[in-house]
Amino acid sequence: MFFKFMIWMTVITTIGFIVLSVLDIGFK
Repeated sequence: MFFKFMIWMTVITTIGFIVLSVLDIGFK
């Protein structure tokens, strides 16, 4: 259960980072 939670946190963080990067490039 804890391992699955760790995986989900990693996935969400990675997706969030990619989205922020795309938005940052888009606004520039």
